[in-house]
Amino acid sequence: MEGDALGAAYASADLFLFCSQTDTYGQVLLEAQASGLPVVAVAAGGPAELVAHGRSGLLCTPDPALLGLTLAGLAGSPSARRRLTGGGLRAAQERTWEAALGRLAEGWRLALGAQPVEEATRRPQAGSTAAAA
Repeated sequence: MEGDALGAAYASADLFLFCSQTDTYGQVLLEAQASGLPVVAVAAGGPAELVAHGRSGLLCTPDPALLGLTLAGLAGSPSARRRLTGGGLRAAQERTWEAALGRLAEGWRLALGAQPVEEATRRPQAGSTAAAA
């Protein structure tokens, strides 16, 4: 699915279950979180890195019975769904392309021996008005 059909699918859901044990990233988890869905995922691969258990979603072992119990418990708890929805939205907002590219650029700066951007912007540069004062 893509485009409007994908958006409609997320909008019509109440929860999002991701059972892959081999997915290396789990883009659909971020899409579900950004759409305001609480997520349940298998604690393996990319989802284990993307989901903070209890804060931005729930992680489970790949046991069908446990996944079913987790989904049922979440379906029956409006307060847990609200909490995980809020955490998921915050997590998705932290994983924008701009944020990812900023972290990548900062890593390259450090690898090349430059000072971190935060330090560079805090310290007055030689010849600047603040440094000359």
